[in-house]
Amino acid sequence: MQPIIRSLILPGIMIALGLSIRSSGQVVVTGRIRDNDTRLPLGLASVTDRNTGNGTLTGDNGYYSIQVNRGDWLVFSFIGYGPDSAQVNYAIRDSAIVMVYLRKSAFSLSGVVVNGHTLDYQRDSAERHYLFNSTLDQQRTQGLGAVLHPISGLYDLLSKKQRRIWKFQKMFNSYENRQYVLSRIRISVVRKLTGFSDGELKRFLNWYRPDYNYVRNATDYELYEDIKAASIEFRDIPVQDSIASPPEQ
Repeated sequence: MQPIIRSLILPGIMIALGLSIRSSGQVVVTGRIRDNDTRLPLGLASVTDRNTGNGTLTGDNGYYSIQVNRGDWLVFSFIGYGPDSAQVNYAIRDSAIVMVYLRKSAFSLSGVVVNGHTLDYQRDSAERHYLFNSTLDQQRTQGLGAVLHPISGLYDLLSKKQRRIWKFQKMFNSYENRQYVLSRIRISVVRKLTGFSDGELKRFLNWYRPDYNYVRNATDYELYEDIKAASIEFRDIPVQDSIASPPEQ
């Protein structure tokens, strides 16, 4: 007789439960991670066993699979979203299903909050590196390492899991660079420099994408002069074009 499946709703998480359960041993947890508002799948989201440090990434369709011990805590996270967690206490025949819905953070790549406070980049960056540590620590086998360890180099090239990890690391670095840029752009100062109102200011901040290396080395004065020059260019661009394409670097 098949176990009867029920669903238990937790904040942002739905866990499938059954009547046939055990309380010890290892469990294969599968599920899907989605955006809480759009219900679209989140590819390259991170799933980490907080007890062991082991982890995995979701595929492009948001699905994941990970083996854990009963009682372990799983942490679900994605760049630009608040993390969520669930403890694996129940399983049906050594397996469990955990469906996750993550909410966007106040600051994300998709937009800029005009009436927020200044980004604390160093604190937030440290938290992000801690959250995604297991994935960020993995290094590609290349150069002399690929010559000395050709099997590892071949695995890196052919493994779908490894390709997802390298893609995630690239996405993470791009996100970090953008967050650093935003941390240097004080919204109150930009408002004074440009005279833009809230709606126009938000469009400008989404459109204005200075090069990371330039911002890293620029003084506040140089950056503010660049913002003023960019705002003049921005005024001559139709609204639809300013939303669609940032300026070329």
